[in-house]
Amino acid sequence: MSINPYDTPEAQVDDAPSTRRASALFLVRCWRGEARLWQAFWLTFVLGYVLLNVLSVAAIAMMASFMNTFGLIVFGTTVLLNVAFLIFALISVWRCAPNTDYAPMNAAARIVVVLILAIIAVQFINGLLKGKKMIDQRRQQQSFHQHPAHAGLSSPPMREEDEKRALPAVLGRFLPQLRATSVSKA
Repeated sequence: MSINPYDTPEAQVDDAPSTRRASALFLVRCWRGEARLWQAFWLTFVLGYVLLNVLSVAAIAMMASFMNTFGLIVFGTTVLLNVAFLIFALISVWRCAPNTDYAPMNAAARIVVVLILAIIAVQFINGLLKGKKMIDQRRQQQSFHQHPAHAGLSSPPMREEDEKRALPAVLGRFLPQLRATSVSKA
């Protein structure tokens, strides 16, 4: 048997329909991309996520009085469930996007998914930056209090430019009230 390198191999194509049967479970059909787009978007993404958030807020509110390990476990679990369900819902909407009678909705659904992911990414980065800023401020306060010259002070002294900005801001809050009281006395 001689193999000619210029001959293309014959591919065996299975023209038989898919052996995977459609699931009766709605969420499984959404995950596989078998559900209609409106079902994946409105029922899974919008309604499902709203219901999950209501339940999460209720669970966190009930556990708010328990500021112990159990309360932290409940809080962490609800956050993980929200993130997991959000990922599930976005993937479901993306996969079900072609299942619509109105073709532009395919693109619109995928644009919504991309925009939501972009918003989440921006919020995550913003949170990291704010957290870094808070950590830096805390370290600065700790280093200030550890210095022997500042042993009795509660906070670092204000810089001169900060004082110039702070005074008009504070006075601006009270001046309208002072003017209103002086006018009413007259």
